Amino acid sequence: VGQGKLLLVGGGSEKQGGWSDTPYQWAINQSVNKKVAIVSYQSQDDWLKNYFVSLGATQASNYTISTRTDADLQATYDNLMACDIIFFKGGDQTQYYSLYKGTKVEQAIEDKFAGGGVIGGTSAGMAILSKIFFSAENGAFYPADGLESINSPYFSLKNDFVDIFPDFIFDTHFIERGRNTRLMAFMAKWFQQTGNLVKGIG
Repeated sequence: VGQGKLLLVGGGSEKQGGWSDTPYQWAINQSVNKKVAIVSYQSQDDWLKNYFVSLGATQASNYTISTRTDADLQATYDNLMACDIIFFKGGDQTQYYSLYKGTKVEQAIEDKFAGGGVIGGTSAGMAILSKIFFSAENGAFYPADGLESINSPYFSLKNDFVDIFPDFIFDTHFIERGRNTRLMAFMAKWFQQTGNLVKGIG
C-alpha cells in the first residue's frame, strides 16, 4: 500500500484494438482486484464498461452520480472504494467540481489514491485530477485568450478540489486543439495569483 497511480487520457474516443488499449490495459494491470468504477454526472451506456472487461477487468460498473446528495452518500463512497480503479469520463469539469467538491466522491478519490489505487480520467475527467485545475466556471478558454491578456475573464483556476497531485496543472486535447499556449497561460496566471511556480502536463 502506498501512493497510487494516475491514468491521464487527453481525450478522444476509446477504440477496441486501437490507441486506448495500451493505457487502459496498464491501469488494469496496476490494480490488485481489477475492479473498475466508471464515474460520470450524466447517463452512461455499457460500451466503456464492456471495454474494460475485455482488457481483463474482473468487474466494471457505471456510477452515474448527478446530484450532490448522491455524491455524499456513504453507499457511494463504499461502492467506489470497493474498486481499485476509479475512472472519470469526459464532459464538463464545472459539473464535476460543483457536484463532487467536499463530498464522499472527493474523499474516495483521495483515499483510494493514498491506498495505492488507480485514479484515471479522460478529457474533463482528467482535467479535474490535478490539484490546480481549470474549472471552466467562466466559460471556455481558448489558447489565444491567455496570450491576449493575463487578466482574461475566462481564467478560472482552482486548487480546492481533488488533492492527489500537487504543484501541477493538467490540460487535455493538447495537440488536437493547440492548447500548449493555453497551458502556459494557466501556469503564468497561477504564478500571478499566488507567486507559486507550478508544472504543466498536457
